[in-house]
Amino acid sequence: MSAPWDGRPIELTGVATVSYLDLDAPKKPGRTPAAYVNDRAEPGEYKPSLVQPVTGIVLHTLRGTANGSIAPPSECGSDTYAWANASNMTKPTASAATMFIVPNVPPVIVVADLERARPWGAGSWNPFTLQIECDQLSNGGVCQSMLDQLVPLAWSLCELTGVQPMLPFRADGKPDLADIPRLTGEGARTFRGAWYHANDDARSPGDPGPAVAYALRDAGFEPFDVRNGQDREVWKQRQRELGFSGAEVDGIPGAATVQRMQQRLGRTTWVKRPGTSLQTATSVGAAFLVAGVVAAILAKRKR
Repeated sequence: MSAPWDGRPIELTGVATVSYLDLDAPKKPGRTPAAYVNDRAEPGEYKPSLVQPVTGIVLHTLRGTANGSIAPPSECGSDTYAWANASNMTKPTASAATMFIVPNVPPVIVVADLERARPWGAGSWNPFTLQIECDQLSNGGVCQSMLDQLVPLAWSLCELTGVQPMLPFRADGKPDLADIPRLTGEGARTFRGAWYHANDDARSPGDPGPAVAYALRDAGFEPFDVRNGQDREVWKQRQRELGFSGAEVDGIPGAATVQRMQQRLGRTTWVKRPGTSLQTATSVGAAFLVAGVVAAILAKRKR
């Protein structure tokens, strides 16, 4: 099971996936997800200029609601809604798409090539973020089985791209599920973590709801008061600890910071995934491939 990165299969640690590279899979999405609605070179084709280095991960729910309740397991045995959305999103005529859909039942659906495609998922964030859509029940509740897949997926994407496992939380300890001016448009490049659809979208207030945020926090993602710049102050101190000085200390964990962490800590994230110190590879070949992908990502990113 793999996720396509520039046409090559990349294993994501701890999460079962299905993509168009898994040719023997009984279910698989189509090869062409919806692109930018107004910026296609041809129907279903992407303009290369729209694909930029990944600096963030955006979390959504398929129904766009903020219910946040955990549904009983008896209601969580179907993946029909997730697959219906995957089918629609992979049509060239679709008006919206994503990179991943996390159903209530495994596997995670990989809708697009992570390197070649930036589907229309969240407006101005699209070129430089990976989008994750979480399944929801018709009443807006989410399933623990979905969250159990989301956690390793999000961790693996952070380890692969150098995006840091951190989230916007308020000073009172609750997820910050409202507009954050700093995360509007290009300003979001200063936060090299994961955030929510609700942080710049009045159409989906509160999306994806608190359950998604709490699940990731409880799995080791760092909660920061992004609205007031807490993450930048913490990262300035970390950059000093890594040996940076002067203008290099900007509180943004970009490519140079991630490369220094690889050298000093042996990983691409400051905090490590619970239960592991390095991303686990299923084979020596996979290990070299992942290392090569990470190096290519960092080479393209600004510090």
